[in-house]
Amino acid sequence: MFLMTGTMKKRKRLGITPAWSLLLIFMLTFVPARGATAWWTCHHCDCNRLVTVTGSFQHPSNNINVIRGTNFRVSIPDLDPGIYRVALVLPLSSKHQRIPLEISSKGKKLWSGEIATGFHDGSIYSLSFRVPFDGMAADRPLILEFRARKAWVSLKSLEISNSQGQAVVSMEMKDLVSKKP
Repeated sequence: MFLMTGTMKKRKRLGITPAWSLLLIFMLTFVPARGATAWWTCHHCDCNRLVTVTGSFQHPSNNINVIRGTNFRVSIPDLDPGIYRVALVLPLSSKHQRIPLEISSKGKKLWSGEIATGFHDGSIYSLSFRVPFDGMAADRPLILEFRARKAWVSLKSLEISNSQGQAVVSMEMKDLVSKKP
């Protein structure tokens, strides 16, 4: 398609340039899907809890063991009221950057800070914090909201323990499925 401009002596071609093609390929390959949903069924303690992960995340094609995203939620149903310890394993890339990350529940910040990357591939960042959960409604799950700014954050595993130190959920992101069991 050609666009005639000015005196019709100049012609400007409208189309997809190589730069636009590369950008399109990058976005289709690496940009997390909006509104993605995945499920995981707990077999750790025979409770068969159905954990749901929703939001802007994906399994990268080069590493199915993690999910990465900028804004996603993990919902854990059927927990009793109490204080829980959440332990996360975040793999780090070799690219030098600082990723601002905030983790909250019901609008209340649980952890906020920057994760520095730039180590050798295979490095991990372990993070642990406590979450008070009132569990007033039987159908209301514990929801952890992850918000990363400027870059994606990767999540490899999540473990939630009760106040006695017993794990009630212990999941690896590689076990997430895209169809509800």
